[in-house]
Amino acid sequence: MAKPPLPPFELLVLTAGNLIDGTVPGETDLFFLKPNEMSEPLHLSNVRIESTLPAGSSTHTCTNYFLIRTNALAYIPRKDFMQFPSYSGWKMYKDSIDGTFQLGPYRMTGRLMTMRHFLSGDLPIFDVRFESQVPGAQWRGIDAPFALINTYKLQGWEAD
Repeated sequence: MAKPPLPPFELLVLTAGNLIDGTVPGETDLFFLKPNEMSEPLHLSNVRIESTLPAGSSTHTCTNYFLIRTNALAYIPRKDFMQFPSYSGWKMYKDSIDGTFQLGPYRMTGRLMTMRHFLSGDLPIFDVRFESQVPGAQWRGIDAPFALINTYKLQGWEAD
């Protein structure tokens, strides 16, 4: 008996200048690309795009948006992360780094999961808050119980 298709879900994508909020098919695989890798774009529908930059505090909508995955800094799914096919890979990360991290133009606080503190590719972060570090930015930030971050764009973290 075939598994029923997964229902579409809401996905927020943080890029260097926008928070993109749209719907993706239930079987969408969340992953990031290295700078020189190629892949099909990520297709979002019923999209709201909010600028996170100081000069562009605008919001607009569109029916379809195709994201080039190398530009994604974080995926913030609005569904239980344990329902993703990729969960089996994410749950192998047993070590955590609690702290404040710099991801592109954002400051991020939360619990970043790693494997023996190696950082590579797509890593889950829990109880996360994203805020702009850009002076004059009017974007208020976002809180999420779970996000997947692009460690290729991770600059570092603060330690006491």
